[in-house]
Amino acid sequence: MATSNKDMHSQGKRMNSLDFFLLQMNNEDSRIAARSIELNFRCLTGPDGFDKAIKNIEKNWRERLEHDWVKPLLDELRVFYVPYETDMSELLEHDNAQVRAAAAQILRDASEKDDEYTNPLNEFLSAVLTKANGGRPVFMQKDFDLAHFTAEELAKPHMQWVTLFVNRYNELKANGHKKQAVRLTRIHPCHSISDELGLKLANMYEDNKWFTGLEFGQFVSYYVKSREHFDVENETLNPDYEARMKKTLHVWHEGEGKPLENHLSWLARNYDFHPLHHPFLRKFIAETLNISE
Repeated sequence: MATSNKDMHSQGKRMNSLDFFLLQMNNEDSRIAARSIELNFRCLTGPDGFDKAIKNIEKNWRERLEHDWVKPLLDELRVFYVPYETDMSELLEHDNAQVRAAAAQILRDASEKDDEYTNPLNEFLSAVLTKANGGRPVFMQKDFDLAHFTAEELAKPHMQWVTLFVNRYNELKANGHKKQAVRLTRIHPCHSISDELGLKLANMYEDNKWFTGLEFGQFVSYYVKSREHFDVENETLNPDYEARMKKTLHVWHEGEGKPLENHLSWLARNYDFHPLHHPFLRKFIAETLNISE
């Protein structure tokens, strides 16, 4: 399967792998901590950039460093922080194959774009995925296997996501979802989204060009937020939300007689309704204003 550009990380030609790492996070606090580390490791500069990022987290969000997976993760990430201005020759001959691969990728990226920044968390996750795929980049043939890791590696607190990712990917592949397996693996179990619904979201995301501003994980979060507007999805809205929407519709419609599609566009945007909920919304507007669908 050719991976869509929508799944590439914004910093160069790197797949955004944070969704896979989040699979091991079973509560919102740990997910926030992981996202905070990724965010604070963006756009680092200079030899001390890594340490400055950690100090910033310690100063402002110390509790985010208290999870058991954080310290071993940071210890491992340190070797993946390579400022662009640093001489790569020593790293290209490093004993650790993952470090050699990361340094080589940085040089390739730098030759293609004017971007001096690397994110050590993204580099680490990419290296682990490549290892899980038998040393092949994940954009090539995919054959993820836990046999590429030792039991000691998989037991580390910051490596729990690897087992979850590989097992989930192979489960989806075995169930006939090979084409969308990587994308569906991004959906966190906390969202309670079935494979059938996940496929519907994946196909909708892929088919509609106007979603290019969102990564798939964001597109799924958009759906989850929209789903919260309902007491019963696609049947009954939350009463308070319904009352606000009806009031808005009557104000917009009064005196101008706007067409339904106009209301649909504005109501969906202002009240954050995912496209999967637009059929319900279209019916709701027609019934509220007594106009034709």
